[in-house]
Amino acid sequence: MPAAPSLRCFIALEIPADIRTYLGRLIDRLRASGADVKWVEPDGIHLTLKFLGPVDPGRIAALASRLDGITATDRPVTATLGPLGAFPDLRRPQVIWCGLAITDDAADILWHEVEQGMAAEGFAPERRGFTPHLTLGRVRTMHRIAACIGLVEHTAIVPQPFVSDRLSLVRSDLTPLGPVYHTVHTIQLGR
Repeated sequence: MPAAPSLRCFIALEIPADIRTYLGRLIDRLRASGADVKWVEPDGIHLTLKFLGPVDPGRIAALASRLDGITATDRPVTATLGPLGAFPDLRRPQVIWCGLAITDDAADILWHEVEQGMAAEGFAPERRGFTPHLTLGRVRTMHRIAACIGLVEHTAIVPQPFVSDRLSLVRSDLTPLGPVYHTVHTIQLGR
């Protein structure tokens, strides 16, 4: 019998609907530049804590159980939308994002616990550290990117505070139209 195909998975904090709606309007503004960017659907905006990559379907229950254990006492994350930016930088953009100002250490504590829990499950630790951001788009080519970056540099973000209290294990199915996300397991923080 052939092995079940692996699932592309990640662990993320869910973002409230009103914040995703606001970010969707920002994406529409940036999209108007005509730049060749694959924009994220607002419903798919999340704060990734750990990208797992391919996961054997038989391991999903163990990963969910591990998350249940490491997040049992964690509190919700309070954040405020920050300025727009790009990775690695605005001169060579590959990812366009909205920054986050985290008001306390809850996100860092949660990130470290997720890293340790997933390391115990055999996933390599992240070498770059944790940079809280919400991905808005991924640059495909440099076509009209200067116009887009001009908008990124001159768009003021309304500093909207929000609380994220749901941590999810998410499956990402790649399609020709972009990734489709399916929540596999969710944990309520601060329960």
